[in-house]
Amino acid sequence: MKSKRIPWNKGLNKEIDIRVKNGGNKSSITKKENFKSKQTIPWNRGLTKETDERIAKYSKKLKGKPSHFKGKILPKRTEEHSKRIVESRRKNGTYIVSDEARLNNSIAQFGKKRSTETKTKQRISALNRILRNNQMLSIGKNEKQLLDEQEIKEL
Repeated sequence: MKSKRIPWNKGLNKEIDIRVKNGGNKSSITKKENFKSKQTIPWNRGLTKETDERIAKYSKKLKGKPSHFKGKILPKRTEEHSKRIVESRRKNGTYIVSDEARLNNSIAQFGKKRSTETKTKQRISALNRILRNNQMLSIGKNEKQLLDEQEIKEL
């Protein structure tokens, strides 16, 4: 036999009722703190498709499907937006890049084969960054040629 009892929050949402909003906020804050302090561990931590059949099944289901970002044009961030993101990440402690991490990131780029087109794009990008930040400019033969080509394109 079904219960005739109606829950107190039936038909309410966080836009309508402050109690629902506060309860949701408390819940999400507590969850974040528990994950951060490692009190709560994700159910699939350390599991792989080789060791767990549930993950293997899900992996098989997703295989061959495009990423959910495929075909979507994401909006470009403004400089102000990027600065706000960095500030908030610094504030909450998720934007810590150690010297070791910086070194590892730079080492990861060594030895990669790049096409001349990619090298040209990287040089132009670096030159634009230097010009935008009014930094001292010491350029080599290739960069001088690229600057000349860019000035011609702008005219």
